[in-house]
Amino acid sequence: MADRTGEPQRGQDEIALSCLVCRKPQVGDSGGETRYSGGRRVYVCSSCLPAWKASELWNSSAQRQASSQLRPRPQIPPIQNPIATTEEVSADRRPRFELTAPEIRLQLDRWIVGQEAAKVSLSTLAHRHYMRVRHRLSGEDVLASEIPRENVLIVGPTGSGKTELVKRISSILSVPRVIVSASHFTEEGYYGSSVNDVFHMMKLATGGDGSERWGMIFWDEIDKKAKRETGNRRDVSGLGVQQALLDQLDVDGRVIDITGNRQGERERVDTTDMMFVLAGAFSDGLDEIVRARVGGRSRIGFSSGRSDPVGIDEVCDEDIERYGFIPEFCGRIGHILVLEELTGEQMRSILFDVENAPIPTHVRLAEQQGFRLDFSDDAIDCIIERSVKSKMGARKLKSLVSRATLPIFHDVPNRIGGRKTTPRVTVTADTVADPSRYRVR
Repeated sequence: MADRTGEPQRGQDEIALSCLVCRKPQVGDSGGETRYSGGRRVYVCSSCLPAWKASELWNSSAQRQASSQLRPRPQIPPIQNPIATTEEVSADRRPRFELTAPEIRLQLDRWIVGQEAAKVSLSTLAHRHYMRVRHRLSGEDVLASEIPRENVLIVGPTGSGKTELVKRISSILSVPRVIVSASHFTEEGYYGSSVNDVFHMMKLATGGDGSERWGMIFWDEIDKKAKRETGNRRDVSGLGVQQALLDQLDVDGRVIDITGNRQGERERVDTTDMMFVLAGAFSDGLDEIVRARVGGRSRIGFSSGRSDPVGIDEVCDEDIERYGFIPEFCGRIGHILVLEELTGEQMRSILFDVENAPIPTHVRLAEQQGFRLDFSDDAIDCIIERSVKSKMGARKLKSLVSRATLPIFHDVPNRIGGRKTTPRVTVTADTVADPSRYRVR
C-alpha cells in the first residue's frame, strides 16, 4: 500500500518511535512533537524539542532532509549545506578551504556594514582554522600541528551582526553550520537538551556525508549561561552548561562519546577540525566591569555616543570571568571580538547598499507586479529612527520595511487593470507609522 506521495507506508510506525536527534524511544513521552515531512512522520522528543526549535534546522529544508535519510538514498553528494541558499555557496558545494583572509573579508563586505575590526579578525581566524583542516586532510600533520585551534567569542548588542557574520563566513567557505541558542540547554542528565545534541544537528544538516567533521558550530546567547546564585541547588543551566562545554571547546580537540542510535549505543565525535564560535550581548553589566578595570573610560565597543571608547582588545578573559564564567571556560576562548552599535549612516547603507538590501529588493518586487515603488526621505529617516529606538539594530530595519509595504503589495496589483500608465506608489513617514496611509499616482 502506498501513501499519496507514492511512497510505501512500510516503516512509518518505526520512524515515529524514535527521536530524530537523540534516538530515544517515543513511548511514554507526551511532550514530544510529531510532524509530516516528505510524506513521512518524524518525531522529536520533549528533551530535544526546545533546542531543535531554537536551531536553524526547525521548519527548514534540513528537517525534510532529516526524514529522507531514514530511507535508502542512491548517492550522497560530497558536501551539503542545507541552511545556506544557493547563491551563498559555491556551485559544486565543495569546501573552499583555499580562500585567503582578504578574499573572505572582501566577500563579507558585500553583506556586512561596518564592524571592520571584527571582519578582519574573524576572516583571518576562519582562514587559519580551515588551512589547518586542509593540512590535516592532506596528511600534513606536522604543518597542521603548528596552527592552533582557537575558539572565538563575539560580544555585541542585538542586531549588530553577530549571527550574520557566522552565517556569511560559513557560506563563503561552503562549510556546514549549526546555529543554536545556548539558553535552551542544560547539564547532561537533567531536563532539557544536552550540549552534545548539536553534533546530532550537525549530522542531520550534512546528511551524514562526512563534512560534519569540519563544520562550524555557533553558540548564540552564551551570556545567558553565566553562573547564578541558586542557594543549595545545583546550577544545571548556567555553571552546568559551562562545564559541559569544556570538552567541545578544548583547543586540542576531543573525541566525545554521545548517545547514538535508538538502542542507546554510543557514537564518537572528533571535534579537532570543528570551529566553535560563541556570542552574546552581555548587556547585564559587562560594560561596567570593563570600565572599572580600565579606569573609568566609556563602555565597550557598542557605546558609540561617548568619547574615549574602550578599544576592541580591551575586553579580556578577566572581564568574562567576573561576568560569571569559570576560569576553565574563559581559558578556552582564544579571541574576543566586540561589535559596535550601528550608526544611522550604517543603517542607511544596510537599507540600500548590501546584497539583498531590503529597499531595492522591494522596489524590484514592485516592478515585477506592475507598479513603481518609491521611498521618501522622511520615510527612510523614520525607519532608521524607529530601528535605533527599538535597540534591535539591523534586524528591525527589514521588518519595518516589510510592514510598511504589505498593504501596498496586497492592494495595488489589483488596481492596475485598465490603467494606461504605470502606478507610482510612495512610502512616506506616515506610511511607516500607519501602513494603510500610502500615496498612489
